[in-house]
Amino acid sequence: MQMKTPLLIIGSIILLSAIIVYLGAPADSRNKPMPTTSHNVEVDEPDSHIGGGMPTGPGFEAFYNRINAASGAVEFQELAAEILSAAPREHIAALLELLLARWAEQDLTATLNFAAGIQDAGLRETLLRHTLIRGGEIDFPATLDWLTRFAMDKEKKYNLIAALYEGVAKESPERALRFVDLLAEDEFKDHIVRVLLEQWAEQDLMAAFAWANEQGPSQALDNALASLLFRLVDQDHPDAGVLIRNMRASEQKDALARKYADKLAATDIQMAASWARTLDDPNSYGVALSTVYESWFRSEPDKKIIMEQVLVESDNDLRDRLINEIALDMANSDPAELAEMVHRLPESAQLDVAEKAVRFWKERNQSAALDWVEGLSAGPVKDRVSAVMVEDLMTKGNRDRALLFAGTIGDQSLRYQAAKKVLEYWYQVNPDEAQRVVYGVPYLSEAEKQSISSLIQ
Repeated sequence: MQMKTPLLIIGSIILLSAIIVYLGAPADSRNKPMPTTSHNVEVDEPDSHIGGGMPTGPGFEAFYNRINAASGAVEFQELAAEILSAAPREHIAALLELLLARWAEQDLTATLNFAAGIQDAGLRETLLRHTLIRGGEIDFPATLDWLTRFAMDKEKKYNLIAALYEGVAKESPERALRFVDLLAEDEFKDHIVRVLLEQWAEQDLMAAFAWANEQGPSQALDNALASLLFRLVDQDHPDAGVLIRNMRASEQKDALARKYADKLAATDIQMAASWARTLDDPNSYGVALSTVYESWFRSEPDKKIIMEQVLVESDNDLRDRLINEIALDMANSDPAELAEMVHRLPESAQLDVAEKAVRFWKERNQSAALDWVEGLSAGPVKDRVSAVMVEDLMTKGNRDRALLFAGTIGDQSLRYQAAKKVLEYWYQVNPDEAQRVVYGVPYLSEAEKQSISSLIQ
């Protein structure tokens, strides 16, 4: 009787412990069969510690402690196989994730090979991506080299390469971007750079652009920056103007400067012009300021107001180009007013603008245009517009006056060409009369008369 009592107590304790363990296990695991020892194991949805908290329970903790205690490559490999065959199904993914992260520190290639060899497709996909990212943190070039040489479908390989770069970039965008030149295909490289910059920009916009602007010339980088900035401009991002201004000179910067300036000018011309003048790159400066003037030109009916502003621009090439664009519009609407502005223009623009004014003016009022030309001081401007009036008089039937007016041109070469044009036209109308007239032109030399005469015979 004395012997039975201790035995009963011990039996009760064992039974109670078993009940406690059973009740402490997750409800959905109590009725599940034990996994087979084959590596072709089906697992539950991974309870990866990356996406949530660390799993708990005796089935997890025992393996977790062994993973932390493991030290050799062989031990890691044996433990990985054991987890696949004997660990609770709901913990397999998380346990292998932890194990592979540690194993990769000792033998990266073996770890990647193991992950790629897991037969369960879902588990393989999850763990291979995790191991690639871990490998990228340890030795990015070696990881990418393994992935590049591994035999698999091209599209799947590209997806995994993208996952490698994006995964590393979550913790260190700069580290991931440092290795984009390892990619051979430019189109794919452009895609990766764009994705990584966008990812970084979501974390720290200014840091991402500061890094990009410190790099050497790169088409992929320029394309990626431009793609991101075009979206920021469309979204009215408050830093878009600063970021465009800080870009290095490129075609993409010019295109962005045009877009941003046009967007600003739609609401505030002066603000747009002020921003454009902050650009230190000559091309972007010119593109942006031209865009502002184009917008102003479309909205301002009084083009003289715009011309007054253009005249004080410091960029001579831009100023002259804008003057000619405005002059064309003014010549069509009020050529007389434009003509009166010619003397105020820089010399580099006077000839073209004066010609525009006279060509439009003579069609509206030939007499007034002729009076203005005759009143000009001798010089290049008068010579240019006099040649225009000579041609107009000639074609409108006033050949005598055209020939006489040609004689007022100061430049000898232009004077000769104007007279020759009148006499050639005259010859088409009346050949005999033209031959007689040529020898009576007082301002032509004998050699010039002979030359023209021989041409119109």
